[in-house]
Amino acid sequence: MTKVLEKIISTEEACKLLGLTRQTLYKLCDKGEIPGKKVGSRFKFVRAAILDYMHQIDSGVDGNNVRVVELKGDFATAGIKKMAKRTFQELASNIEELIVNAYDADATLVQITLDSDKRTLSVIDDGSGMDEKALANYVIYGESEKTAQYRSPKFGRMPIGEYGMGGKLAITNICNICKIVSRKDGKEYVFNMDKAQLDRAKYVSDIRSKVFIRKCSPDLRGTAVYMEELTYKNIDSDRLIERFASKMPRSQNFRIIMTLIKDGEKKEIEIEEPVFEYTQKFEYKDDLLLVGKVNLIVYYTKEPVPASKQGIWTKVNGRVVNEKQEWFGLLNLTSGQRYRWRLYGYGEADGLKDFVSFSKNDFIDGQEYKQYYDFVHKCLSNVQNTLLKQDEDAKKEKDRDLVKKVEKEVNDIVSKLDDPLVLGNLAAKVKKQFTKEIEEAPENPFPDIDKVEEEAEKISTTVKRTKDKRERRNQNLSKSEKLNYSGKNYIINTVDMSSTGDLVKFSKDKNLIEINERHQFYINASKDGYLDNLIRDIAFTEVANDYAESDGYRNFIIFDQVFNQLARIAVETKKQQA
Repeated sequence: MTKVLEKIISTEEACKLLGLTRQTLYKLCDKGEIPGKKVGSRFKFVRAAILDYMHQIDSGVDGNNVRVVELKGDFATAGIKKMAKRTFQELASNIEELIVNAYDADATLVQITLDSDKRTLSVIDDGSGMDEKALANYVIYGESEKTAQYRSPKFGRMPIGEYGMGGKLAITNICNICKIVSRKDGKEYVFNMDKAQLDRAKYVSDIRSKVFIRKCSPDLRGTAVYMEELTYKNIDSDRLIERFASKMPRSQNFRIIMTLIKDGEKKEIEIEEPVFEYTQKFEYKDDLLLVGKVNLIVYYTKEPVPASKQGIWTKVNGRVVNEKQEWFGLLNLTSGQRYRWRLYGYGEADGLKDFVSFSKNDFIDGQEYKQYYDFVHKCLSNVQNTLLKQDEDAKKEKDRDLVKKVEKEVNDIVSKLDDPLVLGNLAAKVKKQFTKEIEEAPENPFPDIDKVEEEAEKISTTVKRTKDKRERRNQNLSKSEKLNYSGKNYIINTVDMSSTGDLVKFSKDKNLIEINERHQFYINASKDGYLDNLIRDIAFTEVANDYAESDGYRNFIIFDQVFNQLARIAVETKKQQA
C-alpha cells in the first residue's frame, strides 16, 4: 500500500488561506479549533487538513462549535444624505439630473418653473413616463435599466444617466416635500418622496412609499416632479439659465423652457446654447484606439467671449461634463494667451462615458482620457499656429500698404512746397531711401500707421484745448507747454535754432519736442492761425519715430531728418523767389 505524502504548508500560507493573522491562528490552534501540530513554539500545518476545515465551515457543518449566520446588505439613510449633499452641491446640478432623466425618456420639451415667492420648483416633461415596474426601480438607489447599449425607443438617444442615483439624490437635496406624477399607457401614477421619510428611517429598506394609480387619457404621458419647501435660500436664476444653456444636451427635438416667478412677476425664457459671431471655424475628427470616434469644433470669434464661456467643453452623449472650461495645455504654449479671449468650442467623446466621475462634472484620470487630452491639445496647437500665420500675413500686407501711404505723405508734402522744380529730386531721393530700408529690414511688423495717427491726434487735441490762450498771445506757444499722451508726459518748447535751421528737434530721453521759434514755418503758422496743424504734423513725425524705434526699426525712417530737410528746402526756395 502506497502512503500518500501530506503537503506541509508554512504559517504564512495558512494565514492567507484562512484570512487570519499569525497571532490569531496560533491562539485557535492552541484551543484545538484549527488543525495544526505544535512543534516547539510553532505549528506545522497540513494543506489538506486546512482545506477540509474550511469546507466544513462553508457547508455549515456544526463541528468544533462553528456557527453559520446570514448577513443582509442595506444602505444607511445617513449615507444617502451625505452622498447627495457632496455629489450635487449646486441647485443647478441637482435640476440638471431631472432634465437628464427627461432627455433619456425621449422627452421633446422640459418645462421648469421656479417660484421664488412660494419657494417651489417643478420640472415637467412630455417623455415616455413611468409605469408601476419603472416606479419600483425608481425608488431603488443604484437601480437603472440604462446600460451602455441602451437606446431610447423613440429617438434612439444614448443614455446620459445610468447610475440610478442622480434623480433621487437631487430631490433629496432640493426640497423637503416632493410629489411625482407620471403618466403612461392611460394610467396615472402618483407618489410622494418626502425628505421626512428619509430622516425617520435608519436604513433605505425601512422606507415604504405608496403609489396611487388611476386611469387617465391615453394621450397624456410624461413625468412631473413638484417640489416644495426648497432647501436653497439664495437662488441665482441667471446662474441656472447659464448652466442649463452650457451643459444640457441640445437637439432639434429637445427644448428647455424656464419660467421664473419673483415678486409677482412672471418671465418665461427658452434655454438656448450660447452662440457667438465667429470669423473662423475649425473642425477635427479622429478614431482613437482607446476612446473611439472623437470630434472637436473650435470657433474663433469676432469679439472677445465672456470668461465663463471661453475654452473647450467636452460632451459625452450630448451633455457637457467639465464644470469649468479646459484649455488642454494651450495656455502653456508660447503665445498661448494671445487668442484665448476669442476661442471657444466643443469636443465630443462618447467613448469616455465609463470614465465620467460620479458627480458628472469631471473625468477619471486614465489612459483613455489622456489619449483624448493629447488629441485636443494637438488640435488647439494647430489652431494657434494657423491664427499666428494669418496674423503674420495680414501684418505684411498692412506693412506694404503703410509704405505706400508714407510715400504718398512725403509726395503730398513735396507737392505743397512753392517750387516743385527745386524739389523734384527730393521725392525720388526719399522714395529710394524708403525702398532701400524696406529691402534691408527684417520681416517684423512695421510701425502701425493707424496707431501713429491716433497718438498724434491726441497731441493735436491737447494743443487745441489751449487755443484761446494762444490767440491772446498771438498764437505763440508758451515756454515748456506740457502735453500728455499714451500715459507719458511730454513737453513742447520753443527755442532758437537759427544755427541749424531745423524746425524741430526730438529729445526722447527728456520727453521733449523743441520747435524753432525763429523758423518761418512757425512764424507763419502763429500769424495765420494754423499752428494746430503744424503741431499735429510735428507730433505725427515724433509718434511715428517712437513706434519705429520700439519695433526695432531705429534706422528705418529718420522722420525728423526728413521733416527738417523739407522745411529747410521750402525756406530756401522762398528766399530765392523773394
